[in-house]
Amino acid sequence: MKRFTRIQALTPLVAFAVTMAVILFGAACNKAEESDLPADEFPSYIIIGRYTQASWCAGETCIETFKIDPNGLFEDSNDFLPSAGAFYNGQFDMELSTADYEQILQVLENKNYEPLFDLSDESVGNLFPDNFHFYFEYKSATIHRSWLIDASFDGSVPQAVQPLLNDMNLILQIAQF
Repeated sequence: MKRFTRIQALTPLVAFAVTMAVILFGAACNKAEESDLPADEFPSYIIIGRYTQASWCAGETCIETFKIDPNGLFEDSNDFLPSAGAFYNGQFDMELSTADYEQILQVLENKNYEPLFDLSDESVGNLFPDNFHFYFEYKSATIHRSWLIDASFDGSVPQAVQPLLNDMNLILQIAQF
């Protein structure tokens, strides 16, 4: 007849405890965090603008363009008219407040811009010269695209893009004032 020592009797219990500790520790370490997401999930920058080509509009309010990047919120001092199929070449040298930047980041967390990626056209909606239009440019590690979007809220923009129009209005309102 074999005699078990106390150590031999505890060995299965210790092995079970160690196994459970390893499993629990491993499960805790496998939780996905934002930093674990691929770099292309986060934009290098987003440029948002509103403009019109209408003859009745003159001055600063006719063209407003802002850049949001990891360093902050910046306003363009050139105020060029954007064009379809070309990326905006602005002079983003006027840094705006950190409070505005943080508010805009909260709006962008909705990611209402994502339906744009499914569109093949760079022009969205009726771009009549007398209307205001939005410019939206997205740059990440794997995507660099831009769009001109009708800002008249006349229903010419696809339904999936409508929430973005509201976000862009809000972002421009935050950045301008």
